[in-house]
Amino acid sequence: MASQQIEKKKNELTTSAKLRKDTEMLLAPHANWDKYLTPAPMSVAVLGELVFISSKDDFSINKNPPKDGFKHMKYPNSFKASLMQVCNSGWSAFNEAHNSMDQIRLYTENVPMHVRTAVEIILNDDDSLMHIMLPNTLIELENIASACLALSQSTTENFQSVVRLVHELLEASTNAQQAYNQDLKKVNQTIQEYKIRQEAKDEANKRAEKDLKDFKEKWDAAEKLFDETMKKMPSGWDMIGMNLAEGLAESLNVLVSGLTSVVTTSFASYMAQKVGGAVSTQTVGGAVSTQTSSGSVPGSAQVHQFFDVKDVYSEAYIIANLVEQLKYYFKNGKIDWSALYDQKEMKAKSDVQKGLLVEFRNKIAKLPESAPKTEVLGLFDAGISICNKLGEIAPKGECEPGQEQKIANDIADLLVQAQTFNSKGRQLTKTNPMSQTPPELVKAGQGKKRASEHAVENARIQIAEARKALDTARDMYSKTLDRLEKNKQEMTDILTILASSDVQQIDFKTTLEFLGLGLKALASVKEQWEKMVQFFQVVTNIIKVAMNSATNTFVKRVEEAAKYHQKEKKSYSSVKFVKDGVYSQAFQVSNLASLINMMSTTYVSVSDQHIMGRISSLGRLMNLDVSSPEFAQERKKLQDGCKAAQLAIEQLVKKNKLDFQLQTEERLKGLTELAGLLPPASQEEEKKIQEIVNAPSEELDQYA
Repeated sequence: MASQQIEKKKNELTTSAKLRKDTEMLLAPHANWDKYLTPAPMSVAVLGELVFISSKDDFSINKNPPKDGFKHMKYPNSFKASLMQVCNSGWSAFNEAHNSMDQIRLYTENVPMHVRTAVEIILNDDDSLMHIMLPNTLIELENIASACLALSQSTTENFQSVVRLVHELLEASTNAQQAYNQDLKKVNQTIQEYKIRQEAKDEANKRAEKDLKDFKEKWDAAEKLFDETMKKMPSGWDMIGMNLAEGLAESLNVLVSGLTSVVTTSFASYMAQKVGGAVSTQTVGGAVSTQTSSGSVPGSAQVHQFFDVKDVYSEAYIIANLVEQLKYYFKNGKIDWSALYDQKEMKAKSDVQKGLLVEFRNKIAKLPESAPKTEVLGLFDAGISICNKLGEIAPKGECEPGQEQKIANDIADLLVQAQTFNSKGRQLTKTNPMSQTPPELVKAGQGKKRASEHAVENARIQIAEARKALDTARDMYSKTLDRLEKNKQEMTDILTILASSDVQQIDFKTTLEFLGLGLKALASVKEQWEKMVQFFQVVTNIIKVAMNSATNTFVKRVEEAAKYHQKEKKSYSSVKFVKDGVYSQAFQVSNLASLINMMSTTYVSVSDQHIMGRISSLGRLMNLDVSSPEFAQERKKLQDGCKAAQLAIEQLVKKNKLDFQLQTEERLKGLTELAGLLPPASQEEEKKIQEIVNAPSEELDQYA
């Protein structure tokens, strides 16, 4: 009865709607557009001042051009024309961004409807419907994802073009005006920081693309491994097959979460912070801005290290599941010899786990070297060693005194180590500890012993991990907003300086400093659009690979099932594994679409209320004569509007912080209610769980 209450409460906490909200909360510190749009009013104000400054005497910046010529500047012989080119490009980028994001918002609103249709087809007992009706639904989803990907890519390229143009203009200006080189040292540092950030982003994009290409291979490998294992497995070994399916399903979920976490990991910020490791201040006409000090520039090693570590955690996630299976050969601390040894096949059932441990160990051994790889290979070796011992004693039906207890202790110790390793992997990849069990696996597991036997232990660990994940997200959210609060005065000072500037008092050095600030602000907005592109790349890949490919595979599996009568022999077959796989990935698509819809809705709302009005004002400003009274009025209107917009966005950020805190508190309350249904944990059990969840990890600290 207690286990039924636990399962019921857990099911309440893992509904699709609540898990989607979990995804939003876990990624909120990294994906909230309101925070990243805070620099937008300042960047628009800077563009407005560039229009103002362009009325000064013109000069050429084509004195020391690059060997291969300018790639983005159209008018290197005119500084004035180059400034206007920046303004026009910036206006165009913000204008298209609003329209693109509004379309993305409308597109993603339709995703849940198509996903629901797909799930209804998957859950239908008529297998023929899956390959007859599902493809059309998947085509609709793929079309939506492709359209959104194209919109986000186009908008990203627009912002990228503006940033590249500003960067090239800054470099050309500093090269042309040698007399200012010493005074412009900090501007050059801004240029250098941009280069480092861009290097990190480019490297991360390359590795992300490789990961997406590898996704199909990993999906196919998991499906093939399950199918081959089930064909070799005698009748009556359903529990081992179900546990394998559960482990493979979770591994694929971690893989998708890892792909998503790539989008939210700030490699660029991490690498920029590593430039000398210190921060100096820069004064721009009385306004203070932060700059990283010069120093040794890290290469792409940090980016590759993250991906290599992520790959290890994704591939090795099944280790705890396989080790847990070894506990089934024990009953009340004693070996259940009838469960361990198959008299008909005359072999130890633990040979199945051994074969799978060897399989996964060999896959991980091929990955690049890293500390997690070394750690997990040791765990696999320990598991294989235990299986060897069980294989030796299984035919005898007995073992030496003390050996039985030692094997049981070794399994228990190894399981804790494996659970600890997986907990670190979930934290690194930002995988939700609370997850849904796929429907076919639920059906096959009804009435099975495993649900009650391990529900309590697994539930305790999941609760602790979920609490840790929410606490971490809340802490990171607060820290990002604390940094935003610290930068508030900087932005306010800059806008004040811009508002009080007189064109006659603005020299070349100050102009370039304004450009440097514009580069930083525009780059921040551009990076968020890059994240949007990567989100849609993940979504389109899931649809094409995990859903479309799996549907094609499903047809073959149904035919094989009919031929070999697998449905009669096994309660959980390869057919059901594929159905569960498609279901799980449909759920992932729905999750990501919900997150993207939340982001796009926020962007459109903020842009509509606080950015587009400023952009329209900038457009009018560019078409007015600087000497006319109307220009001064429009300039003042733009400056005041940018100040008001910045303040309004900051207020929105604070409101969203409060909403975020309330949401996490509500989620923590639900976890507490679930914990209250569990039998009280002993001090030893509680200590073990805390050690599993809070194990120190250099990788987690680096990429938090």
